[in-house]
Amino acid sequence: MNTTLAFVSSALLLAATPVVAPPSDPVGVYGIVDAVELLPNPDAPTSVKLRGAFALGIGMGDFYTTPAYGCLLFVPDDKPEECIKQWRELATLAGKNEVIGFSSRHGQADVRLLAAEESGDPGKYSTWMGLQRMQGIDYGPVAQLRLLPKPMTPLATDAPTAPDIKRRQARPLTFTAGNCLAAQADLRYVFGVETSAGERLASTPIEPGKTTTSWTVPLALLPGDRVTWRVHVVGAGAESAPVATAEFVVGKQAERRR
Repeated sequence: MNTTLAFVSSALLLAATPVVAPPSDPVGVYGIVDAVELLPNPDAPTSVKLRGAFALGIGMGDFYTTPAYGCLLFVPDDKPEECIKQWRELATLAGKNEVIGFSSRHGQADVRLLAAEESGDPGKYSTWMGLQRMQGIDYGPVAQLRLLPKPMTPLATDAPTAPDIKRRQARPLTFTAGNCLAAQADLRYVFGVETSAGERLASTPIEPGKTTTSWTVPLALLPGDRVTWRVHVVGAGAESAPVATAEFVVGKQAERRR
């Protein structure tokens, strides 16, 4: 582990003062990993597909992309056995709702966040940093990831499909997001929705449920309409909260998160 990052990590775990980012953060990706797929098979993988929410290192220094949901594809660097070892370890942490730092901005290359159904060329995974479990550390991309809700439903709607439907009729549609990892008591959730038919609506701040938060709104939809919806949190300390975006086409099951 990089000496500078190790020192900062240890200090942050003990200190009660506000968290300050290290002057140069070598971690390549911070993410909340939902799933790990070893390809072409778990026994002899030559690449890996990660699903979840990720912030990618940009250039040198401590700059990261705004966290978003999607997929990452990686092939090994010049240490394939160590890469596979780290990928298997990532698989044991997937779905545990914690922020993990992995790869290195000094060694990874051509990494791009892909939509769930999108294909693309894999980036190069760097083993230099190992895996960093970011418990007790809350700065920059780590803090943003903890403020990111997770769009869950709907994946489709019960809009009418009969060919003789001539007009739109509003019906309630419920949007649900998994609560973010941040535990601030004053956080509230704000939803917004936009349809290809021209409807554009937004919620007032909604008090979170126990594990998920929902918003029900009447929408006049027909099969084939595209719906884009968003959710983010507001409250003290959430001024830089990222917006989670998802979209679907009425009558289809596929959903894409951004």
